[in-house]
Amino acid sequence: MKKRRKVALHFLINNKFNILFSVCCTISLLFSQNLNSQTWNYGIGFTTNVGWLANEVQSSLGDFSFDDKPSLRVGLNLFTEFSTPSAFQLRINAHIHTKEINTEISQPFRGFATFTEKIGYIFSAYDISVTSLYDIRPNKQSWKIKPILGWTLGISKLQRIDYIRSTGVKSNGNSAAVLVVLPQDLPQRNLEATYKNRSSFLYTALQTGINIQPPLRLLHRQVEFNTTFHYSPRTFLENLITLAPFEVEGKYHFVSVGMNLFLNKSEK
Repeated sequence: MKKRRKVALHFLINNKFNILFSVCCTISLLFSQNLNSQTWNYGIGFTTNVGWLANEVQSSLGDFSFDDKPSLRVGLNLFTEFSTPSAFQLRINAHIHTKEINTEISQPFRGFATFTEKIGYIFSAYDISVTSLYDIRPNKQSWKIKPILGWTLGISKLQRIDYIRSTGVKSNGNSAAVLVVLPQDLPQRNLEATYKNRSSFLYTALQTGINIQPPLRLLHRQVEFNTTFHYSPRTFLENLITLAPFEVEGKYHFVSVGMNLFLNKSEK
């Protein structure tokens, strides 16, 4: 019995994209067939995502200092929307993107420079979001403004690790970070950019934001713009990233700014 459960779980994880797409299509079909009073819209778009890990590690230790930096990533957005005669709409989004955790460990070097090791952990991410939109100007044909509130379920997996060593040199009171051929007497951290468990894992997020539909068309199709904030109520990683003496863990949040193009939009 336990072996069968492991096989089923392995199948679900390794077929994540097909499962997410099938769920989206199935829900779309149910709504389009059973709710005659609704209109069914769908489209495609792209996103620019600024993400960061609200880490829970010790910020400094001895001469070393630890920091994490925001990351800038892009993504693809597929959506379907169901509109009722009221001002409410239900939208299902499939968001295909990447998440990045940037860690940086610094140490003073030779009294005038800083030795820095930067490690970027790149995760693939497949999200399904169910959101509710409320049109605060339902009778207007020009600008439409819609607050967004929803919930996200996603699957993520570590894809690669980027590792950079650099020094920051002070000159005339100014500091500049430059990539150099490092001398032999640099501090030896013996830092390994590793992450033991690379299997896929689930995560959830709460989503809020604003949707704006201006009187703008591209290729005779309606264009809209979204700005959303994704807040994760639980820790992102199932396994800690260990950078002795630090352990990286925390909640991953991101702000997404995107543009969508309606491929089908019914007007009632």
